Amino acid sequence: MLTNENYPIWKTALFILLFLVLLIVMGNLLYSKAQNSSNSSVNSTKLISDQQNILNQQDAINTNWLRTLNPLVKKVEGRIAWSNILQKGMMEFVALPKIAENQKYQLWIYDLEGENTKPILSSEFSEINTDKTLIPIKSKTLIRSPFKFELVLKTEDVDASQALLLAQP
Repeated sequence: MLTNENYPIWKTALFILLFLVLLIVMGNLLYSKAQNSSNSSVNSTKLISDQQNILNQQDAINTNWLRTLNPLVKKVEGRIAWSNILQKGMMEFVALPKIAENQKYQLWIYDLEGENTKPILSSEFSEINTDKTLIPIKSKTLIRSPFKFELVLKTEDVDASQALLLAQP
C-alpha cells in the first residue's frame, strides 16, 4: 500500500488535495468558457433580430458597402441597414480585418437635412469577429435624411483618417 515508511500518508493526502484543486480550477475554466460562448451566441441572435427589425421598417435603407482603393479592405463585403423612424441601424461586415490597439473603426453619417454640414460620428469600434460581424448604429444626433455612410480607420494621435468603405442609399 501507499502507507509504508517510504511514502507517508500525508504525502498521499497532499497529492489528492492538489489533484482536487486542479480539477476544480479546470472545471471553473471550462464552465466560464462555455458561459462566454453561450452569451456570444445569445448576443449574436439579438443582433440578427435587431437587423431584421430595422429592415422591416417602411423607411429602411439597405445598401451594400462599396470598397475604396484602400488595400486593407479589398476582401471586405457587407451591407448597412438604417431606419430614420427607429433612428438606429446595423452594419454588417464579412472579413473586416483586425486592427492595431491604437486604431478604431468609425462610422460617419452624412445628413442632407442636418443642422450642420459636417458628417455625424455615430459609431466607434475595434472589436470584431473575423468571419461575420454585426455592429449596431445608434446616433446621438437626429438624422433626418442620410445620403452617405462612410467607414474610416482612425489612428490615435494622427489627424487624418483613412476612408475604407462607403455606402449610399
